[in-house]
Amino acid sequence: MKINKFRAIANKRIERPKSLVQVNATSNEIYLYDEIGFFGITATDFISALNDTDPNQRLTVRINSPGGDITDGVAIMNNLAERDVDVQIDGFAASIASVIAMAGDSVRMAENATFMIHNPWTIVAGDAAVLRKEAATLDLFKATLVSSYQRHTDLSPDEISNLMDAETWMTAAQALEKGFITEIGSQGNAQAQLNNFDLSIFRNAPERFRTKKEERPTNSGAGGSDDLRRYFFKLRHQQNLL
Repeated sequence: MKINKFRAIANKRIERPKSLVQVNATSNEIYLYDEIGFFGITATDFISALNDTDPNQRLTVRINSPGGDITDGVAIMNNLAERDVDVQIDGFAASIASVIAMAGDSVRMAENATFMIHNPWTIVAGDAAVLRKEAATLDLFKATLVSSYQRHTDLSPDEISNLMDAETWMTAAQALEKGFITEIGSQGNAQAQLNNFDLSIFRNAPERFRTKKEERPTNSGAGGSDDLRRYFFKLRHQQNLL
């Protein structure tokens, strides 16, 4: 989870990769299958997709995401919380994606999926006063995220905070035990979905989720949008690991 401090620079130097939010109107499902924020699915993208669903029927949100921008993620969660929603974690719900999952009245997680929570962080430059201000902002964001997790879990704020400090990775059984999800589903193709992301950007990522492939965009603003999106996701995170 991050506070995006380089969006203005990115706007000037690269073309934003377009990420499609898939909607199944027949089953009233939304697929949240990408990073959250500028290089993936923004809150605006998601709300547009949400408007294509039937507000009079229960909505299912299917998640496979490594996380991303805090403000976009919180906006997505709050809009979902106003609906009758069931969440299905198909592959990976990490960082702000795990917070979005808390919007569900029920949170069902595939047996072979993965759930991860950690502290918010940012990239910033400035004098001591600027750094202290940013630290206070991160504390504020963390408090709101802890509160979001308490929509489901009965863990105390301190217990949740400690799990975030440690960058905690959970199996479905562990997430259920701690109260972050409400039920475990059968195994699907979660491992193949997880392999779409280079999770080596995270400090405690299990070895099986780390990919050694170096991905670089062919030029600024061109080339495959998936490659470009993953490249900048990795670039941002590896500069300031928690």
